[in-house]
Amino acid sequence: MELIDIPVIGKKFSWFSADGKAMSRLDRFLLSDNFIAKEEILGQWIGNRDISDHCPVWLICSNLNWGPKPFKFNNCWLKHPELSLFVTRIWVKMNVTGKKAFVIKEKLKRLKEELRGWNREVFGILDLNIENTVKELNELEGLAAIDGTNSMLVDKGGINKKFWDQLNFKESLIRQKSRANWVSEGDSNTRFFHASLKSRRRRNQMIMLRRGDEWIQGVENIKLEVKNHFAGNFTEDWENRPFVHDINFKELSEEDNAFLIQPFVEEEVKEVVWSCDGNKSPVPDGFNFNFLKECWSMVKGDVLEFLNEFHDSAVLPKAITASFLTLIPKKDHPQHLSDYRPICLIGLLYKILSKLLACRLKKELGKLISPCQSAFLPGRQILDGVVVLNEVIDLAKRRKDTCMLFKVDFERAYDTISWNYLERMMVKMGFAGQWIRWMRACVFNSSMSVLVNGSPTEDFKVEKGLRQGDPLSPFLFLIAAEGLTGMVNRAVDIGKFAGYTMGGSIQFQILQFADDTVLLGEASWDNVRTIKAILRGFELVSGLKINFVKSKMYGINVEANFLEAAASFLSCSVDSIPFKFLGIPVGANPRRQETWQPIIDSLTKRLSSWTGRNLSIGGRVTLINSVLSSIPLYFFSFYKAPRCIVNKLVRIQQNFLWGGGLEDKKLCWIKWEQVCLSKDRGGLGVKDLELFNTALLCKWKWRCLNEKEALWFDLLCYRYGPISSKLLRWEAVATSMKDSLWWRDVVGVGGKANDCWFPSKVSSILGNGDSIGFWKEKWIGVAPLRDFFPLLFDKEVHKDCVVSDLLQPGSTVLCWNSVWLDTLSHDEIIEKQLLSKF
Repeated sequence: MELIDIPVIGKKFSWFSADGKAMSRLDRFLLSDNFIAKEEILGQWIGNRDISDHCPVWLICSNLNWGPKPFKFNNCWLKHPELSLFVTRIWVKMNVTGKKAFVIKEKLKRLKEELRGWNREVFGILDLNIENTVKELNELEGLAAIDGTNSMLVDKGGINKKFWDQLNFKESLIRQKSRANWVSEGDSNTRFFHASLKSRRRRNQMIMLRRGDEWIQGVENIKLEVKNHFAGNFTEDWENRPFVHDINFKELSEEDNAFLIQPFVEEEVKEVVWSCDGNKSPVPDGFNFNFLKECWSMVKGDVLEFLNEFHDSAVLPKAITASFLTLIPKKDHPQHLSDYRPICLIGLLYKILSKLLACRLKKELGKLISPCQSAFLPGRQILDGVVVLNEVIDLAKRRKDTCMLFKVDFERAYDTISWNYLERMMVKMGFAGQWIRWMRACVFNSSMSVLVNGSPTEDFKVEKGLRQGDPLSPFLFLIAAEGLTGMVNRAVDIGKFAGYTMGGSIQFQILQFADDTVLLGEASWDNVRTIKAILRGFELVSGLKINFVKSKMYGINVEANFLEAAASFLSCSVDSIPFKFLGIPVGANPRRQETWQPIIDSLTKRLSSWTGRNLSIGGRVTLINSVLSSIPLYFFSFYKAPRCIVNKLVRIQQNFLWGGGLEDKKLCWIKWEQVCLSKDRGGLGVKDLELFNTALLCKWKWRCLNEKEALWFDLLCYRYGPISSKLLRWEAVATSMKDSLWWRDVVGVGGKANDCWFPSKVSSILGNGDSIGFWKEKWIGVAPLRDFFPLLFDKEVHKDCVVSDLLQPGSTVLCWNSVWLDTLSHDEIIEKQLLSKF
């Protein structure tokens, strides 16, 4: 029998030593799943121990009614043969007049009520349907045993089909509720879905809340506390904030604005609808995108009329912009509301509109946002800033440069942005008036309510912030964050802040990925004072509050006394290198096992919450590929894993595949190399981690060849020379001990002397020939010219010459070096003639 350790409220530990230096959770309830369901167990409470060394532990049981829960469209309804006709009949029959936004909202509202009735009367209760079908089947088999007839066999076939249909409906429903999106429909893992659903509900259940030393209990008290807390968080304290008037930002052109505010067309809208995942959390109106896709031909006319009306009027009713705030625990055993991460669930119609506008904005925003910002935009990736920071740390250490790093922590970044500041930034960046009116209607005019155990609180008006979950929010946040970049760059221009100079014009003073920010500069008191002035000023203008207590200061070749004094002045703490930036330990040695320990720990923690016996072998393979293999992929995208680490990860996968736990060692029935083969080659299709690591590192080589305008590429070229031409030569790229470990690993993948396969897989487009090696790169034919004409290559003095050195502009006539042309042998002349015809 499987026993479950249910969530804990109150203290983390139940036993304390006499001196208070040792503590542990020795006392706990371990309960069966059936007992938890029967007695409605919510959690276990660890109380005060008084004079004992053990704390009392109570079981919390409750059948509290948290209030009405919103309508949710179930994907399993779409499998029912009568649904489509039912929805079409109801939709066509409805006669609603008024503004287009009101019309479609009212139609969806009425359809919800009709679907509730249809679910009760036609679709039915699945468990009851299955039970009745089994009874019917048993009765029929009993009759057939007494007097079997052909008609009974026909009836049995129909009942069998009905039975399996009901099981499929139930599996689809439980899968949707469990949020197990990694497994494909029909994988028949209903038991696993049940376990995932129950575990998720226990983890997210809010039983009590702590405010200071006071514990809040009861439905009304908890819902009121939650509502007041978040209503306060979204209340604007300042009516008139100062602004960054003297800082220049890039501006949009008339053509850019014309693209942003062009009319909506059906093809664009349909592309957006089909790009949305239909299995996401239910929205306030209850409908998901699976419903919309299935019924698109019926509802598209109303959707397009609603969008066109908004295009002209820039007005949205409250019902469209209203949203739910759902609370996700940020850690085990949450007690305070600050232990929850608020995620916004927006309505179906608003999400279509928001994603339409976001897709347009994303295409134009790269013209406005500085290259030091690497978030969300085409051509920029999360690891761009990691590369720069890692290389800066490595170079500063090798050159003995003094460098100061300040990692900024924003407090509830998205929730605190001033709408007035955001609008003024858009005006300063040249956004059209119509676009700004759209943003007022979409973002600056909203209300929300908080879901507490599935039931919404009273709604409240929002006065600031961006909703996490709104497709527009990430891009609008980039506009807000650009204000900080502008302030830092302005301080550099007027000599108030000195960034870290690598040489020439290569200088870094700020790196950003959305709100993850690092300031770089010389270790001087002028820089320290300027950092505080900039961050305080940005807080005033934008509303984004800097959490100096959680911010960190790092020094490279900087005296400890200076760092401690600077940290005291900034009210932050001093930390050491390596440290995590965007989830990657920058400045770390990837050869050491401790660099990879977080990955091992993450896999171990994930496995401890799974029960492999709930899954078929196919389910375990899918889980390995989608979860166990994906956890290390982010690290694999940047660092090369040592062989010992790869072996550890593979052992974890092997144990899980063959049904073992964390400590159990199961017999492996097939060689792992066979398991990693594709299914059409007789394998199970499990990812080969070492091969995947190689492929992800090779992607950096590919990016070096194609993203030559990127900030990180400029840095690499400064440190290592013209890297593009080196990577394409059919020979090992020379590295030295002065190069960073990361660069040596990237260059070494597919570019070693005995395994130089990367250039053979890449071909160059000639262009003007200024950057393509004439002899050493594959630009014509299937191999470098040196392999076809070895005698001429030996004769060539300038073996690294590029194509443009030997090819006349606009011509195919080769310009040979006349000095050695007269000394060619007979065989060399023949090669020259063949080359001229190549």
